[in-house]
Amino acid sequence: MEKIASFTIDHTKLKRGIYVSRKDRIGEYVVTTFDIRMKVPNREPALSNEAIHTIEHLAATYLRNHSQWKDKIVYWGPMGCLTGNYLIVSGDYTSADILPLMIETFRFIVGYEGEIPGTTESECGNYKLHSLEEAKKESKIYLEEVLLSDDCGLEYDGNTHQPNLDSKRTLRLCTCNNSYDANMLKQALLSEGIECLTGNENMSNLFGGLISAFSGVDVFVFADELTKAKEIYSRLYGENV
Repeated sequence: MEKIASFTIDHTKLKRGIYVSRKDRIGEYVVTTFDIRMKVPNREPALSNEAIHTIEHLAATYLRNHSQWKDKIVYWGPMGCLTGNYLIVSGDYTSADILPLMIETFRFIVGYEGEIPGTTESECGNYKLHSLEEAKKESKIYLEEVLLSDDCGLEYDGNTHQPNLDSKRTLRLCTCNNSYDANMLKQALLSEGIECLTGNENMSNLFGGLISAFSGVDVFVFADELTKAKEIYSRLYGENV
């Protein structure tokens, strides 16, 4: 299997900061994924589960209510390694573009008082796994030592991987009538070694106002595999796409 882009980053050279992890096209739209790195990997203690869980609830709440950014926020969530978070934003952005937003977000967490949003049994899958005290402590360290300092990393220095929008550009292969047809085509493409994704059936939930109303389910493939994908489509359906 091909190694995914984030695994090509040399974590022995990675410092705390904000990095563009990848950029993807979904049809005509660009989506930017940011690496919000709060801890130096393998060289300092990782965040506790309680701290990062509370940071997730507070950051997501703040970002999705932000007057300028709320319609562009796709996702905020913790890394499995507990050294940071991923932020996905609709649009083509750099780390410098979102630095002010991250300063605002972590200032909000540091100054937060009261009940943590979404922490009742009916709202959260592990509602007791929280610590506002730890979240505020870790956010204060990240804010003061990284975001407000001259040492905030904004590019993956010393690493070979840099996001390349065109090399992994996705193009729409076709629009299927329903999810069943789209998944049948998807399985056929995957069996031939072609990576693909479906859109529209989940887009309204994932991307909010990024994509307008639509009908049918789109199937996307990477640009360098479009010709082969069209050939497979023609074999399956007896017509060109």
